[in-house]
Amino acid sequence: MKILTILRGLPGAGKSTRAKELRDKGALIISNDDYFTDAATGKYRFDRARLPDAVQSCRLNVLLAMKKGAEHIVIDNCFIYKNPITVYYDAAFRHGYRVEVEMIGGTEEKDVETYFARNVHGVPKTVIADMARKFEK
Repeated sequence: MKILTILRGLPGAGKSTRAKELRDKGALIISNDDYFTDAATGKYRFDRARLPDAVQSCRLNVLLAMKKGAEHIVIDNCFIYKNPITVYYDAAFRHGYRVEVEMIGGTEEKDVETYFARNVHGVPKTVIADMARKFEK
């Protein structure tokens, strides 16, 4: 059975670490972050104004991977809101994938300091705290 794993959690919670574990087992990792990462240098440059383009790029890459029949696809995004996940459920159903959603880390105020200290993209603590407050379980 083909699998689509959706990783949810705040920046710094450990989503990418979990994604790497799954990649080591043969999964294909797709993320909004791919859009902001220079393929040649590996340098990450986030641009909030281009986030909608990154989301669209991620969706298209997931759909292409499904059409190609990838056995295990992992989406490594925050998914603060539940609604954007429905697009992936619909695509998974159409292409014969079982969906697994993994919540990585917590969303409590006590978690914010830890996540801020270890997030690799320099997301400000105030932004992580705001995301935690808005996170839909």
